[in-house]
This record gives sequence, C-alpha cells and structure tokens, in this order.
Amino acid sequence: MSDDEKYLEYEQERRQEALAQRQKTDWLYVGILVFATVTCVWWITHSPVHADAGQTAPNDPIQTDATDIKPWWNTNFMVVPLSRYDITARVLIHHEYHFDNTVGIRPFDFGLGWGAMSDPANYQKVRFSQDSRWLCWEYDSDLLQKLGSVYIQSHISNNHLIPANAEIRAKLVAVRDNETIRIKGYLVEVRWNDHGELQTMRSGLSNMATGDGACRLIWVEDMQEVF
Repeated sequence: MSDDEKYLEYEQERRQEALAQRQKTDWLYVGILVFATVTCVWWITHSPVHADAGQTAPNDPIQTDATDIKPWWNTNFMVVPLSRYDITARVLIHHEYHFDNTVGIRPFDFGLGWGAMSDPANYQKVRFSQDSRWLCWEYDSDLLQKLGSVYIQSHISNNHLIPANAEIRAKLVAVRDNETIRIKGYLVEVRWNDHGELQTMRSGLSNMATGDGACRLIWVEDMQEVF
C-alpha cells in the first residue's frame, strides 16, 4: 500500500470516528432536550395554581341516604354505597399512587378543605404532608387561636378516590393543588378477595372523626373544577 493510500485510509477512519462522535453528541443533546421538555410540561401541568385570599368553598359537604342503591361489581372488587356525597372544596395537597397494594382500587389521595380552611389566608399557614396514605398537618399558634383545633380538624379531610371511569380518572390526574373542585359520588365500602381472604375498606362518615378509619373513601362519578 502506497503512502497516499495509507493517508486516504487514515483520513476515512478519522472521519468515521468524528461522525460517530458527533452522532453520540447529537443524541445526548436530544436526550437533554426531551428531558427538559418533559420536566417543563410536568411542572406547568402539576404545579400549584394561584389562589386568591378570601376565595373559599364555604359550604359543608352534603351527605344523604343511599340505601336505595344496590352494591355493584367493578372489575375485581365490590362497591357498597354508604351514602351519596357532594363536596366542593379546596385541594390542599394530593397524590397519585402507582406502587401500592391497593392502587387498583384507590389510585388517588386528595387532602381537601372547606369553609375557612379553603381560604388561602388560613390553609397556607398549615404544613401538609402525605405519608403511607395518611394526611398529616401541622398549624401555627396564630391559626389555632383564630379558628380552634376542632374547627380546623373538622374542615379538613383525607379522601381516597376511586374514579368511576377513564374520563373521571383523567380529570383527577389533571387536578392541581390550590384548585377548588366539586366531587359528586358515593361514600363507599369496598370488598375484595385477596388470595382467598375477604378484605374490606370502609369510608369514614363523620366530619368530626380523626385518625384511623376517618378517611373518606369516595366513588367519584363526577368531578368539576370550580375555580
């Protein structure tokens, strides 16, 4: 092989290596751009909305008899209606679960507040968190003196939500903290078979209840954004 041929071969190999390196760099830039775009879209669609002070959901949830409604099956669990339920409330905090032993039943947990606890001037003084299906909160002494612990605790609820269909699920996915929403459906008991053992999960029915068993388990038939 002559020197010219060796040089041409060397140049070809060098160009191929340079091209391969540019392709790797291009894919890296594409990956960074996709990640940044997805992160931006997630933040825009999931970040809390602005809430104006004094804008509230003033009314208590409406709970009425549902003894005329028979239980029904939803895929692999039975739903037993306990009462009709209609609540307009502020979304204080919420979470969609993906890895949980009951995610197939209750994929969403919403912490909701109404009355004075739907006013940003009040609930933004509370530190909310969600852990292992619990809704936890800690409020300062000024809010305690203003409203009292009984009022605060009776106007906040932890809600395990069961979407009635894919349309309702999509609406729940799109909810953002600080929005005021209206949910209509049923407080329910759910029963299912877990490897031969009957399991049950029952909604709390009282605004005054706290602790284990107080959470609302809601079969959501309609959900609308109020403001």
